[in-house]
Amino acid sequence: MGINWFEGGRRIATVVGGLMLLAATLYVILNEGDRTVVLETASPDERPHWTLKGCRYPDQEKSWPESVSFGADDARPVAICLRAEKDGRITYGYGPEREIPFPVKPGEKPLPPLKVREILEADAYSDPVEAYASARMAAFRFTPEETAAIADSDWEIALYQFCDRVVSSFPWVAGGAFGLWAVTAALGWLVRGFAGIQNGRDFRAEKDGAARAPGRAKLDWLMTAVGIWAVAAGGAWAVQRVMTPSASALGRTAGKIAGAAGNVVLFIIGFSLFCAGAFGLRALVYSVLNRPAPAKKADDRMFFLFGVLNVVLLAIPSWLLNSYTVVGSWTDAIDRWSRTNGQADAAMVGMFALFLPWPFLPLVLIDRVRRSLRTTGHTA
Repeated sequence: MGINWFEGGRRIATVVGGLMLLAATLYVILNEGDRTVVLETASPDERPHWTLKGCRYPDQEKSWPESVSFGADDARPVAICLRAEKDGRITYGYGPEREIPFPVKPGEKPLPPLKVREILEADAYSDPVEAYASARMAAFRFTPEETAAIADSDWEIALYQFCDRVVSSFPWVAGGAFGLWAVTAALGWLVRGFAGIQNGRDFRAEKDGAARAPGRAKLDWLMTAVGIWAVAAGGAWAVQRVMTPSASALGRTAGKIAGAAGNVVLFIIGFSLFCAGAFGLRALVYSVLNRPAPAKKADDRMFFLFGVLNVVLLAIPSWLLNSYTVVGSWTDAIDRWSRTNGQADAAMVGMFALFLPWPFLPLVLIDRVRRSLRTTGHTA
């Protein structure tokens, strides 16, 4: 009896996928971190205050050389985070104050001069910002009220950092699963091509005409695990946004609820558009190739690949249009409006997501052309 190399490869892929998920799970559960207390400030006039949100580039982080005690046997590292502005620069000081006189019209009382001063900004990690960060860190002292508040909120730090590990590990889990599936599928396709074996089978047809049972990469459980991880990451991200809400006219509690609900809704809409694009591109490819779509959609392991391919196919022309045509001026204006209103790049991401179902447009055109040909007696 011959060796079934394909089944052996599938079992190796299963073991690798299991180890990958195990490593990610252990990282999330066992890596408690150092529970660093983060202080944030965005300008020289603002006193550093405690926050759950950690530093993200281009913010600049500066850590105290020694840990600080927040209660009995609770010494923890403390870091100050200098938040960068929307242009990616950090305000590190102000120039000398000077006066600008207003022009005086004949017969009118002169207005008091306008007092202004230059705002000193620089890129993160530059020499002026580094000196400013060191000075702010050396001058800061916790008040007893701040120390007590941090000691009482230890559970919030632990929960936020746990959610941060879940969110940060999901891209690695999804990327590893997709890479594992792609390598497995590509190697199987290549080897079958050289060996003259029909796709979906492990051996050539035997002399009596009976073929061995089809062999498929048994990675359904891995894709299910990735789906569960995606839901967990979306939930963890929503929890983080609830714990660190932006200012809201609705009030703190109502703002938290509205922010969490909005994040969940946006996640569902974005994932739905991704799936719609994947379905549309898959249907378009099968329509162009004039082949029937898979009968069992649950068994079509190409679905995720079609979704990623659809994003890539849309991203390339979008980049070209933004870089070399007048469309770039329009998108820049929309992006500036979004960032000015505190939405970061949400407007651009939303616009990109809205175009993900683009494959349905050529599908409709192809269907109309084929119907027109059939009515005129032609075939397509």
